[in-house]
This record gives sequence, structure tokens and C-alpha cells, in this order.
Amino acid sequence: MDFCIHSTSSTRDLSWAFYGGSLRFLAANIDGYLPIKESDWRALCILEKSVKLTGECFCGEIRYEIRGSLRDARSCHCSRCRKAFSAQASAYALVNPSEFRWLCGSELITSYTNQQGFGLQFCKRCGSTLCGTYQNEVHGVTLGCLNEDPEVEIGRHIFVGSKASWEVMPEGVPQYLEHAPENA
Repeated sequence: MDFCIHSTSSTRDLSWAFYGGSLRFLAANIDGYLPIKESDWRALCILEKSVKLTGECFCGEIRYEIRGSLRDARSCHCSRCRKAFSAQASAYALVNPSEFRWLCGSELITSYTNQQGFGLQFCKRCGSTLCGTYQNEVHGVTLGCLNEDPEVEIGRHIFVGSKASWEVMPEGVPQYLEHAPENA
């Protein structure tokens, strides 16, 4: 069976695939995919892993990458986040919009945006909440859709005053009845 697993580099598009039982390493150029040496491909993949996070929806049709680090991870317990994330709370971290890009499946993204310009983007097929937007630009991602360890910890729990009655809050993390103060 032929299949391809996709990886990317800042300078070229790379993939590896099994064709007829043999492993082939390919690099994209204007004319399509051309074979490259396995050692070159592996070196680029090692470099990539040090600067990249990837994420995807539940069905795997939408994938994205982040070339940078996440910051300001938080969990919101308001009733709206509980509904949007189908959980007791959201787990969310901010990302620099210039470091985020969709790899595939962007035609399956549907958005909800409120009057203030804040919104969420979902997969039309499986319903996964993938990211948050502000004025139609991605500004944060849901931590549950990441494929790798983002190396962030939830730094605060917000809107715990409206948390679900059945939820037990963890100890040791700052909790705020509503928004956290500006300097928190």
C-alpha cells in the first residue's frame, strides 16, 4: 500500500513514503517531488523538531504547525467555554500569529466570531475546537489538539466563579472568579 507522511522545513517541503515496499525520501520543488538522500532528510527533521509544534483535529483532516513557543496557558471555566470545548473548561495558550500556519484541511474550517471580533475555529467534519481568533487572525490554540508536549503549564484558572458544580479544582494554581488581574 502506498502512503505518504508529510513533514515541512522552512526551506523546502519534505515527505517520506513507502512505494512498492521501499522507503523513499522526497523534496518538493516547482516540478513536483524529487528524491533526496535519507541523511539530508533526517538532519532537516531533527532541526525542525526543535522549533516546531504540530496539531490536528480529531479526524486528522485539518493540521497546523507552530514555529515558535506558546505562552500564557490558561484554563477558562465559564459556561461559554464549557460549551465551546465540550468539557469542564478550556485549555488554551497564546501563539504569535506569524508563527502559526495551516498545513492542510483549511477548507474544512468553520468559524464562530462574536461582535467584539473574538472567535473560535472548528473542524466541520469532527467538530474539534482548534484555535481562537481575534479579528480573523489566529491568536491561540487549544492544548488538547497539539501532537507534541508544548512545554507550557496552565498558569491560571479563570472564571472559576461559574465553574460546573461537579468540577473539582486543582490545587497550587492561581484561581480567579472572573478574569485575572492585568498584572497576574
